[in-house]
Amino acid sequence: MPGILGGEPVGLLRGLRIKLGLKKDPLPALPGVTIGRHTYGLNRGSFFVPHKNVPVRIGSFCSIGPGVLFICAAEHRIDTATTFPIQFVDGKIRNAPGTAGKGPITVGHDVWIGARCIILGGVTIGNGAVIGAGSIVTRDIAPYAVAVGNPARIMRYRFAPEIIERLQALQWWNWSDDLIRERVELLTTMGVDRFLSAVEPA
Repeated sequence: MPGILGGEPVGLLRGLRIKLGLKKDPLPALPGVTIGRHTYGLNRGSFFVPHKNVPVRIGSFCSIGPGVLFICAAEHRIDTATTFPIQFVDGKIRNAPGTAGKGPITVGHDVWIGARCIILGGVTIGNGAVIGAGSIVTRDIAPYAVAVGNPARIMRYRFAPEIIERLQALQWWNWSDDLIRERVELLTTMGVDRFLSAVEPA
């Protein structure tokens, strides 16, 4: 998944930051975390125990609500005498298990995650999905699904299967910024059927 890590997005996102009152707060480089272009709403506190061995990949044009938390490498073993991570407190302990996690977290492109959601390790959220505020994502969410609850369950899909297939094939999020500016009204004001008819290759 192409993307950038850290830095201040420019161009398309500048106007959105002004409109929403978002502060210019570049995300520092975090181990294992990759973020696509123009995704907004993330900060250092969005990632609990980021680690190079537990990658988190977030696509482009994602909208992340306040208080969203990605649980990276913070699993505690329950098959040992204690669940407390002593191996990280006392550096003298040897042969202790390493940083634990349930696996990578992958968020596709154009995903909207509502406020105060928790995303657990080992899950994939597909392109175009919507996660309702306060949800806890414990399993994969399909592309263009709308999921809510604890645990998050798919309630419906944004579009019919054939429309989802066409959007997945189009991959508008890989367009250049110039092309997106040119087609911004098509993207944001037209129904999806008219949009696809207008931009799909002949």
